Amino acid sequence: MIQRIRVLAVLLGMIASTPAFACSSFAFGTPQMGGLAHNFDWYNQMGYTAAMYINARNTTKDGLNLFTKDPVAHWTSKYGSVTYSLVGREFPVGGQNEKGLIVHAQQITGAVYPTDTSLPVTDALQWMQYLLDTSATIDEAVANAKLIRPMTSLSLHYILCDASSNCAVVEFVNGQMVVYSHDQLPARAMTNTDYSVSLSTWQSCQQDKSTCQQSDNSLQRFVQSSGLSAQYQSQEPMQYALAGLNFVAQHNSQITTRYHFYTPAAANPTMYFASDAQTAWQSIDMSKIDFSCANGGKYFEVDLNGTGEQSAKFIPYDVAEQTKLVNQVPAKPEWKPLMINYPTTTTCH
Repeated sequence: MIQRIRVLAVLLGMIASTPAFACSSFAFGTPQMGGLAHNFDWYNQMGYTAAMYINARNTTKDGLNLFTKDPVAHWTSKYGSVTYSLVGREFPVGGQNEKGLIVHAQQITGAVYPTDTSLPVTDALQWMQYLLDTSATIDEAVANAKLIRPMTSLSLHYILCDASSNCAVVEFVNGQMVVYSHDQLPARAMTNTDYSVSLSTWQSCQQDKSTCQQSDNSLQRFVQSSGLSAQYQSQEPMQYALAGLNFVAQHNSQITTRYHFYTPAAANPTMYFASDAQTAWQSIDMSKIDFSCANGGKYFEVDLNGTGEQSAKFIPYDVAEQTKLVNQVPAKPEWKPLMINYPTTTTCH
């Protein structure tokens, strides 16, 4: 399998190039053997302590709107989930719910979010938590996504997959939500360029291998990630995911791949994660997680050198941890108390 990755590197022209934005994702295989693999890349000058969180069912939440006085969204979680964040509880950068829906965010240039004031607002990271809280499938998530608009100073797009190995890419273009799914998602991959541009690049590469090598870092990783998605042939999934994520990892003066994630396409899956330095997965067996109110908000900091199954490490929510994570990312001083105190505004029934 490692040899196959090396061959793929030659075919797709693995090159060094100037840094772009962060993160790569590719889905591969089927519900019986496959899932979604994701690299979380982060800027070298910023803190990158990450924590895992248990998010309970039956929790009522209000959206956080840091930018306008438009009405905020309100919802109650239907499903429990496990998420990871560098920003704190209820502000995930990725995760999976008990029904098998996976969501990861990645940076993109020029996202323009909706301004339709008939739709309530939530923070764009909370928007992912909203989808995990309320949706079991891609189609359900897309339908729910149309009911609430995200708002943020970040420019993001999202990749989603479900337990049936259906995936979608959601972007915001000229104030409209654009969804690529089913037949409109021939390449189950995402990096940091508009999906339409990325797909055109990948399709050109398929027709003419001499065009596979890209000077643009993000497009190059998309070509590589799409190849990893398309060329999977029943290799051991966990090994394939880790080898593939190492293949598209970034290590340069500005950005470094910090964490790898792999989640099989299944309900109540085992979620796998590793620091970039690790050669074996850590894991969280979601079938062992109690998503009742008593466990809501429990967390643990990711150990960069941890081993084995980690679900026993979850401990009760601590506002000091929330403060630590919020303070490690760039945010306006007036926003930070709102983000730190936000978990106290949620109510589990």
